[in-house]
Amino acid sequence: PVDALFDRAAAHEVVLRTHLMRRGDERLDAVRAEGEAQGEAKALLGIFAARGLAVSDDQRARILLCTEVATLERWIAHAVRAASVEEALSVA
Repeated sequence: PVDALFDRAAAHEVVLRTHLMRRGDERLDAVRAEGEAQGEAKALLGIFAARGLAVSDDQRARILLCTEVATLERWIAHAVRAASVEEALSVA
């Protein structure tokens, strides 16, 4: 894009996209999926915080290391009404 010649942020984005495309589309999809999982994990932790439910270090690690968006979405659905963090995370 022409704006990449004048806009530093646009140039950086073009370079990043080009680099990722050289590594293959599957890598770009993996980066997107990782970002989505991180967002879901942060949303889940936010729900627990808003509800005043204490998250242990082990539970926090389990949540942040989870890469399966579907699992995180199930946990979020249960977190809004679960009596405890463990109850929300016990959903398979």
